[in-house]
Amino acid sequence: NATMGTTIGSFIEDSNGNFYFSDSNNKRIRFINVQGFVNNFAGIGNINKLDGYDAFFGQFNNPNSLFIDKRKNNNNNQNRNEIFICDSGNHKIKKIITNSKPQILFDFAGTGIQGFFGENIPAKQAQLNDPFSITQDNFGNFYFSDFENFRIR
Repeated sequence: NATMGTTIGSFIEDSNGNFYFSDSNNKRIRFINVQGFVNNFAGIGNINKLDGYDAFFGQFNNPNSLFIDKRKNNNNNQNRNEIFICDSGNHKIKKIITNSKPQILFDFAGTGIQGFFGENIPAKQAQLNDPFSITQDNFGNFYFSDFENFRIR
C-alpha cells in the first residue's frame, strides 16, 4: 500500500514496461514496476533546486507532466529512456538519465527564477513560469506549455 498525494499529468511507460507518474503533493516521481509494485523513483520530498546528482535524492516542487524519450541512442542503439519532468514550482524542466547507475537528474530548461525571458537562447538560461506539459516531435525538438506565461515554447 503506497501513500500518494495528487497525481497530475501523464503516466508514461519505458521500454521495459515500467510506468512512471508524478506524485505532486509529495514532490516525488514514482513508478509501477512490471510486477505491479509502486516504488519511489526520484525525489525525497523536499523543495530544492540542486542539479546533477542521483535522481533518487532529487528535489522537486509540484512536479507534474512527464515525457519519456524512447528514441534509440546513436552510439549503442539502446533506448534512451530519458525522462523529462515539468517541475512547475521550481520553474524548471528536469531530465533524468535512466540508463546510468545511479540515474542522474539534470536541469533541462529554466533558471529556476519565475518569469518570462529567453527566446532563441539556450533552454537552461530561459525564465519559465509554471511549466506544465511537455512533448517531443519526430525531429527531437521539445515543446512545453509555459502555463503562467500563456505560451507554448
